[in-house]
Amino acid sequence: MVKLLSVRLGHLLLLFSVFVTSSSQAALLFSQNPLTSPAPVFSGPPSIGLGKVIDNFMLTSGAELTEIEFWTFEGQGLVSNEFDLAIYSNLGGTTIDAPIWSAMVSRNQLVETLVADFGAQVGQLYSHTLTLATPQNLLAGDYFFQVAASPTNGSPSPVGWQLSAISGTPGAPPAAISPLQSNQIIFGDINTNMAFRLAGNLIQTIPTPSTFWLLALIFSGYLLRRKS
Repeated sequence: MVKLLSVRLGHLLLLFSVFVTSSSQAALLFSQNPLTSPAPVFSGPPSIGLGKVIDNFMLTSGAELTEIEFWTFEGQGLVSNEFDLAIYSNLGGTTIDAPIWSAMVSRNQLVETLVADFGAQVGQLYSHTLTLATPQNLLAGDYFFQVAASPTNGSPSPVGWQLSAISGTPGAPPAAISPLQSNQIIFGDINTNMAFRLAGNLIQTIPTPSTFWLLALIFSGYLLRRKS
């Protein structure tokens, strides 16, 4: 009877000896590559009422955002020396709350790469990469990502934010924040995606043995052996 009790108690303590801890793993969180062929296409301020262009993305698990990359098309007056970046929760309607993360980023804070030059009459495609000084924790869920020209450039209008290859065809941006009401979303072409990439660390839950419970298991086994 004592041996049976010892076995059952041992099994019970073994179950309690496992608890959940979090672990992070470097990963690509979201990516929509820029469209560069058959012709350069890009968003422009007139296409969606001068609002700040946004596009949605989804995370299937919690993550720590450490790096943002986006592409701009600079031509026909679409040039910005400072960018207004932000991430919003997607509430599933036509309204939006204050951003959960935002930053005014000058070009000297970005790693910039000239991807393609289509000539003076068309413009140039640039990649911009920002490494966050402080990682931003994001829960699993739906979000919007914003790229706009900073108001210090004279207007919060969208820059020439590059369309994504996923869309395949030119069109108006997918959505924008109204310039008249900062909590209102103007929806554009839902078949269009913007080009951006998010990287960081996936936050995972991994069962890990607890030192306390392992010691308790060993000690209880020692006591039961003495009684038997």
